[in-house]
Amino acid sequence: MKNIVLFSAFVSALFLASSVSAQQYARPVAYNPNAQYTMQNQAPTTYSVVLHAGTPIELETLMPVDGKFLNVGQTIEFRVKYDVVVKRQVVIAAGSPARGIVTRLDKPKMMGKGGYMEIQPQYVNTVDNQMLPISASPLRLEGKKNGWAWAGVVVGVATGGVGAAATGFIKGKNARVESGMTVFASIASTREVYINN
Repeated sequence: MKNIVLFSAFVSALFLASSVSAQQYARPVAYNPNAQYTMQNQAPTTYSVVLHAGTPIELETLMPVDGKFLNVGQTIEFRVKYDVVVKRQVVIAAGSPARGIVTRLDKPKMMGKGGYMEIQPQYVNTVDNQMLPISASPLRLEGKKNGWAWAGVVVGVATGGVGAAATGFIKGKNARVESGMTVFASIASTREVYINN
């Protein structure tokens, strides 16, 4: 009789535990359209894709900057124009930041000559946040010439030199970075990029 009572108590406890467990799993969950749902007990997988040196990439400048406010060695911000895709996986997303550096900066000169600037693209961010070196020809920019300087010289010569000396001191414009200027580059070194799925 004692064994029957113990067995009944054991069965009752087991039934109660499974009922509570079932209730926990049966609870309704509010739908969240922004949540990322995965199968139960399935962790996101991470794997790598090889991004080879020489893969083309297109950049564009972010904002206008006048050479008057720049110095050699200063950083210039770019962004990636289009996704870079390898084996159907985005390894560098459109809009990712890229960086360049001002390698040469000449101020405007006399006789209306404009300034000159060179910007060398250097790095781009991958989807796994690596700073990847890139190869590209420098972005070369020239400031506008000031035609009034030469016009003054011509008028000065025609009138016997009056005003010619003064107009020789007129300078051109600074070189200027405009927003949306395109730079064609390529990946400088082969690298593994890690993708989360």
